[in-house]
Amino acid sequence: MKELRYLGRVSTSGAIVLPKRLAAEVRALFAGREFTAIFRPVTKKRSSDQNRYYWGVVLPMLAGAFQDAGNAISPDSPDDLQNLHDFLKQRFLPPRILADRRGEGHELPPSTAALSTAQFAEYTDQVRQFAVEYFFLNIPDPGEQSTLNL
Repeated sequence: MKELRYLGRVSTSGAIVLPKRLAAEVRALFAGREFTAIFRPVTKKRSSDQNRYYWGVVLPMLAGAFQDAGNAISPDSPDDLQNLHDFLKQRFLPPRILADRRGEGHELPPSTAALSTAQFAEYTDQVRQFAVEYFFLNIPDPGEQSTLNL
């Protein structure tokens, strides 16, 4: 089933502003049929800087803490980092629900892919708090300088 998406806005005076082609395209696609209209605010997806910080700093540091605790996990292994990511999503994100034709919900694994920048920052903060509580590991803030004792 084809889906139509339009970017609209509400002006400061309260006028609803949508593309002029909306009415014609909706009529053409849904003539004689019911449809659902969903309105939601535009959110910015997580940034590539957030993604690099998570995969390049947060996950490797936490994997190192798990390794130091005696687990067979390596901060240098992409597979181990993916497994750690999957564990953290299960722990801190709600499952996604997929409904079938009868309206019965089926649980899917949680995902970070659709999180907004704010939601991903909150998720990362939860992971960092987990590192503090369970490993006494302080993962630095993005852009925070840390020193290495060599």
